[in-house]
Amino acid sequence: MGNVLKRYGVFLLSVVIIGTGITIITKTGLGTTAVTSLPFVVSRIWKVSLGTMTMWFNLLWVVLQAVLLRGRFEKRQWLQLTVGPLLGGAIDLSAVVLIFIQPQLYVTRLLYLVAGSAVLAFGIYLQLEARAIYNPAEGFVNALSEVMRKPFGTVKTAFDVTMVVSALVLSWLVMGDITGIREGTLISALLIGPLTTAYRNVFAKQRETVSNFTR
Repeated sequence: MGNVLKRYGVFLLSVVIIGTGITIITKTGLGTTAVTSLPFVVSRIWKVSLGTMTMWFNLLWVVLQAVLLRGRFEKRQWLQLTVGPLLGGAIDLSAVVLIFIQPQLYVTRLLYLVAGSAVLAFGIYLQLEARAIYNPAEGFVNALSEVMRKPFGTVKTAFDVTMVVSALVLSWLVMGDITGIREGTLISALLIGPLTTAYRNVFAKQRETVSNFTR
């Protein structure tokens, strides 16, 4: 029981860290992440916070998973419904706490972009280590992967591209301009995967070292 509580506790912590990473990346003004690109544009159109719109999109991903998988949708995955409000709250709260992050120089923006990507990657690492429930967006991708019988990586790439393209089109049609999507969107996408892998390798080596020392 204690191990289960620990895993879900780590998962919840990871959601907060991921929300903070998203905020840092977004505050650079170089574009938001691929997954939050569409919620970002819709939040600007409807004039609500990014956290609020991220929450609603995450709730939508959970419902769509249940529709796609039907009887194969595990009951414990309904706990994903808690992720939306927590992630949305983390994004909005961290935006207030980190209000001092207002980089002006391009090089400073890039440094914050890397820092935000590192924070987000650490949150993803913790989420993977927790082995609790899916993050709603990844859960939706996994459901699509099962239904379409396509590799998760292939569907994930298609999903991210679809989110970015949809955000671009919607932003251009409704606002007459491109917002929330810039080079930072691509840079963060390229950084997060390798950084997550780096965290896994570093902590795996640390655990191995500790294990060898305590023998």
